[in-house]
Amino acid sequence: MCLAANVVRARTGAQFAERCREAGIAAAWLKGMAMVQGILPPGERSMIDVDVLVPASRWGQACQLASRVIGDEVVVAGRPYTAAHDYVRAFTSSAGVTLEVHRYVCESSLFGIDHEGPDGLFARARPGQGGISVLDEGDLFLTFAAHAAKHTFELPLRSFLDGIVLLRRGRLNMATLQARARGWRMETALQLWLRALAVLAPGAFEAPNLPGASPLAGLVWSRTREASAWQRFLRLGWIVDGPGDWVRHVASRVLLRARDAVSPT
Repeated sequence: MCLAANVVRARTGAQFAERCREAGIAAAWLKGMAMVQGILPPGERSMIDVDVLVPASRWGQACQLASRVIGDEVVVAGRPYTAAHDYVRAFTSSAGVTLEVHRYVCESSLFGIDHEGPDGLFARARPGQGGISVLDEGDLFLTFAAHAAKHTFELPLRSFLDGIVLLRRGRLNMATLQARARGWRMETALQLWLRALAVLAPGAFEAPNLPGASPLAGLVWSRTREASAWQRFLRLGWIVDGPGDWVRHVASRVLLRARDAVSPT
């Protein structure tokens, strides 16, 4: 069933990719679909939706193509402005496949991931099947860390397994990843990601020497929920690299909610 569902998802992604190719829009797989592009055997990685990254400068055009090729856009109740101006928009096909079109890996205010620079995600990506690129494995690992951090590490087990699989392949240069994470303002997120993977797979890889968790952070975690937006903001204070990053992120999300409140539905 997993293999059959992924075949349907791949076909939907290929339809979108073909239109992007015709329009000259670069695209790269994220998350689960990235893992089934030669890293995991077919049928061994389930997923809920298909995530594709496009350049921010072409995001609007890519979303128009997705609306025409895939189907209806997923409506986010009460968040009309955010849905149209944040970092991802989702479209559902008649076959029930949800395609998420990203312009950023996660909220742009959370980290400083280099997407389109000369040393960014697209620059290091390699061509893949169907016209959609495959991210460099190190970059893919960092996008997993960013995605986990965005959800304050409350994720399905398959998301952690993605990271463990990449680590056990032995192709990641940890010094390079740590330097890149520092430049992308997500060094703390990478450390927490590595700590989580080391707990889930003890002895599976050589874990770096990481600082211990703050007792105060543990207290906050035990009394908050990721499902609550405001409690999630409290957790993020221990995931971003500095207080300035946290203030910037919270302020940007508050402004988006304020725009939602005055935007027509």
